[in-house]
Amino acid sequence: MYLKRLEIQGFKSFADTLKLDFNKGISAVVGPNGSGKSNIADSIRWVLGEQSAKTLRGSKMEDIIFAGTQNRKPLGFAEVTITFDNSDGKIPISFGEVSITRRIYRSGESEYSINGTSCRLRDIYELFMDTGVGKEGYSIIGQGQIDRILSSKPEDRRFLFEEAVGIVKYKNRKLEAEKKLEIERQNLIRVEDIISELEKQIQPLSLQAEKAKEYLSIKEKLKIVDLNIFIEEADQLRKELTTLEESSSINEEELMRQKNFLSDQKEEYARIRQEIDKTEEEIFQIQNNISDIKTLIEKIEGDNKVILQEIHHLSQDIRRLQNECEQLQGKVVQKDEEKVQLSFKANGITLELKSKKAILEEKEHHFNELTKLLSASETEIERFKSDIIEKMNQSSDLKSNIQKMKGLLEQIENRRNQIETEKSRIKSQYKEQEVHLKALNKIHEDKQSKIQILQKDIDELKVQNKQILEAIQQKNRHTSALTEKMHQLKSRQQILEQMEKEFEGFSKSVKSILRLKQEHPESWKGICGVVAELVKVPEGYETAIEVALGSSMQNIVTTTEEVSKKAIEYLRKNQLGRSTFLPLSAIKEKELGKEKNQLMQEEGVLGIASSIISYEPIYHNVISYLLGRVIIVKDLDCGIAIAKKYDHKYKLVTLDGDVLNAGGSMTGGSIYQKTSSIFSRSRELRELTSELNTVVDALEEAKKDLIKYEETKNQNLSEIENKKSVLQELNIELVSRNHEIEQCKDALLQIENKKKQFALEEEQLNIQYEDLLAKLSEKTKVLNDIEKDIEEIHSKVDTHQSHIQSERALKEDLTQSITELKIQISSLEQNNDHISENIERLENEIQALILEKHKKEEEIKNCYQQTEFKQQEIQENKSKIDHLYLSLQDKTNSQNALQESKKERLVRIQEYEEKINKTTENIERIQQEIHRLENKKTKFKLDQENLFNRIWEEYEETYTSALNYKKDMGSIAQMKKLSAEYITQIKSLGHINLEAINEYEKVKERYEFLSVQRDDILNAEQKLRNIIQELTASMEKQFKENFAVISSNFNEVFRELFGGGKGYLQLTEEDNVLESGIEIIAQPPGKKLQNMMLLSGGERALTAIALLFSILKMKPSPFCLLDEIEAALDDANVNRFARFLKRFGDQTQFIVITHRKGTMEVADTLYGVTMQEQGISKLVSVKLSDVVENEEAS
Repeated sequence: MYLKRLEIQGFKSFADTLKLDFNKGISAVVGPNGSGKSNIADSIRWVLGEQSAKTLRGSKMEDIIFAGTQNRKPLGFAEVTITFDNSDGKIPISFGEVSITRRIYRSGESEYSINGTSCRLRDIYELFMDTGVGKEGYSIIGQGQIDRILSSKPEDRRFLFEEAVGIVKYKNRKLEAEKKLEIERQNLIRVEDIISELEKQIQPLSLQAEKAKEYLSIKEKLKIVDLNIFIEEADQLRKELTTLEESSSINEEELMRQKNFLSDQKEEYARIRQEIDKTEEEIFQIQNNISDIKTLIEKIEGDNKVILQEIHHLSQDIRRLQNECEQLQGKVVQKDEEKVQLSFKANGITLELKSKKAILEEKEHHFNELTKLLSASETEIERFKSDIIEKMNQSSDLKSNIQKMKGLLEQIENRRNQIETEKSRIKSQYKEQEVHLKALNKIHEDKQSKIQILQKDIDELKVQNKQILEAIQQKNRHTSALTEKMHQLKSRQQILEQMEKEFEGFSKSVKSILRLKQEHPESWKGICGVVAELVKVPEGYETAIEVALGSSMQNIVTTTEEVSKKAIEYLRKNQLGRSTFLPLSAIKEKELGKEKNQLMQEEGVLGIASSIISYEPIYHNVISYLLGRVIIVKDLDCGIAIAKKYDHKYKLVTLDGDVLNAGGSMTGGSIYQKTSSIFSRSRELRELTSELNTVVDALEEAKKDLIKYEETKNQNLSEIENKKSVLQELNIELVSRNHEIEQCKDALLQIENKKKQFALEEEQLNIQYEDLLAKLSEKTKVLNDIEKDIEEIHSKVDTHQSHIQSERALKEDLTQSITELKIQISSLEQNNDHISENIERLENEIQALILEKHKKEEEIKNCYQQTEFKQQEIQENKSKIDHLYLSLQDKTNSQNALQESKKERLVRIQEYEEKINKTTENIERIQQEIHRLENKKTKFKLDQENLFNRIWEEYEETYTSALNYKKDMGSIAQMKKLSAEYITQIKSLGHINLEAINEYEKVKERYEFLSVQRDDILNAEQKLRNIIQELTASMEKQFKENFAVISSNFNEVFRELFGGGKGYLQLTEEDNVLESGIEIIAQPPGKKLQNMMLLSGGERALTAIALLFSILKMKPSPFCLLDEIEAALDDANVNRFARFLKRFGDQTQFIVITHRKGTMEVADTLYGVTMQEQGISKLVSVKLSDVVENEEAS
């Protein structure tokens, strides 16, 4: 696996699409500062999932989109695609190539895809997990990662090691398991709370369900009686309707007969009317035909007049055309004579042209000979000029060399003087350096003393902080316990509040009224609430008060009877069940009477139920009405004794919920819970609120103590950091002083070396001076010879120039003579051409006149033919007019016959109109009788519909289904009496909760389901704990083993990079390897073993690089991008770094962003990033191996 290709579009300074193809080995990206080369590293980090805009050197993620320049518009998105070669299958996906694409728009929306398929960011993280590839792995190392490795906090270095040892995947699984475990714990708390509440509801619902079943049994008997009454009444109505149907049928038949007769009369009437209309249409058509014939006759007669005029016009045209033909013949004769005269003139011009051309040819031959002679002379002069230029160039070069030699002689003289001055200066410097060296040694000893004192102070502060940390840990444990308890109480409080909000434990009808008041408080302000909500029961009395109230707990208290009526109508209308309402304006209180004081003195009597509970005074009558005659006693024995004594006149209830009813009956046994679901819930909610406030106060106090401890600890840490900072500064100063001492010694050595160099340089300068003097004399002699040659050549040029001038004068005379001849020849040729054109024009005009004459003759012939045709057309029109007069007479006769037929049909139409009117009167009379019968029938049907609707509304039964319940139960009166008795029995049952049957089954089913769910949650919780333990053990083992390998590798690589010394890694907490920080201890050659923070900048960077190579040695990454991590190294260390790159390049693909020469030299491929256009990065690529091959070939 290796990085094969990177494609960038619109990312930062890469406005145009950029494609980089990488090979195995080492690739280097180089370029000047600000050219955008580090943007390549940012693009790889970004496409692998980086979410921090700050890490990408921006303030927000949209900043990475190309923002435009003066010449370029901003882009709307940025996209990067990175492609890996996966032929070895290291990435767990079945593709030979894996491409990861990320795109971001200016809206902030991001898209991710793997091989073109959309995916989540999490999918990309998981794909590369534990491969070393990723934004947090060690495959991308820049200055930011180097700073984190060099950080003073050991915990910040773990990111590199966790990825390297391969526990990231396990760690993520452990975190997911811990989250699931916490969710299961919360689920368990909720389930147990719900189960507790369900246990309190089952027993009351069981009693209510039994009562509801009894109600349903009586209700079924009442239904049978009502259905039999319905059947009898429905049968009576059906008989009445049958009689009415028979009468209606007779009238309907008579109405139909009359309507049929009327229809026949109307059809005959319509037929005759149609015949009349047809006749009228035929008359109208004949009239139109007569009119058309008359119009046609007039038209043909008009046409004949027009034709006669046309014949007259044709005769005039014939005479005119004959005159024009005679004129054309005269013009043809005239043009022939002009043509003959022009031909004689053209022959004379041709002879003169031939003579002029012969003279011109002779003069042009003489001109060409003279031109050749001039050209030869000019070529000779040019050759002389070239010789002059060559000699002048030689002269110039010699003068330049002579001038340079004179300058060099002057420089040598100046340098001799400088050397004398430098000798004097370095002698003074040597004395100054000796004094400075003594002062530096003294400062070095003072710094060493201060460092020892500071180190002692730091150790003492660390001891103090260790004690404070132990106190913080203890306080944290206490805070965690309080926090957990607070969460438990809040969870329980939320459940109880939710149950109250949802009116848990109340029937469907009660819930609907309470929700109605909650949603519309103004419209339903007359609803005061449910009895159970309006009272507060002391602890221990919940069971007794619940049993005493029974189903009355769910009675709804209202202000008036009107409000109760309105609520009952709402329940009925929406089919929400039934409820009992207690209007404050109607309910009267109930009291024990005279024996009250005596009863209160009896042993075991705890009080009257109404006086034990607390409530608002406004509800006194309601509470007294329900509980004013109920006595709460200690136990059943006391209750039996009191009941016997007072002859079973009062209702007694024990604290355990046993009841001694007035009259002697007893109710008791086991109950499902010790406290009431509704009453105990309210009390528990109040107690929870109080306890929660106490816990919150204790938690706040504990947090304040923690803050104090933290402040003390932070003050100590701050002081430690300050002292460490001072210590570090002292160490840096100490290193700086050591460096200055070394520099001072080096300076003394350099001064000695300079003395030797100056002596050697003086000797060399003397030799150069003598040599230059000899060469200067030789060059001056050569220059004089060249200047003499130049003067001789100038003389030859002057002689040739004189000959050329006389030849040019002769050439100009010939040129003028030739030009004049050419002008004369040209004029003669133009005259000759003009005469030829006139002859040709005359020939064309003669032909045109002949053609026009022929055309006129044709027109005359055509006019004779048209005249003959027009005369024939006049004869044909006369024949047509005769035929049209005969047709006009026939049409007039037909019109008269149709008028007589129309009169006869109009008489028959009047007879049929009288019959139709009489039949219509009969139909109206019959329809009135039918309407009267329909009204009566409608009334009976309405009665029948109301009867059927009432049965459907009450029992959802039809007549057919009701027949299944038909029995012989006597007359309708007897059945109605029996129905009234059943209604009385239902009323005596009191409030019935029909929902209790279903609610009981649902609560029971839910209780059983949740009990099974609780067991499942406990099993899942235990499995999760086992998984977490296994993952922790695996991670600890794997981390320890691989950490030891990295530490060993680090020592080896450190020694190689530093050329000696030693380095190792150690955990800050050996017993907690998964959370422990990692210390890097380094000892460069010649220095003591110390923390990495005390090293110089270059040593720290080289140490971090050693750590990177030690990890790659243990677990090679498929590719590694290094962004200027060697920037702080000197040239020698850069070369060592480069050698390591070369060594690891066989197993890891390196992409290095650098500007160091040593790193570039080991690269297989160089990519140069430039900004040819301001603000836009471009790329060029060169393979070094190709360059080497080309050099060898040459």
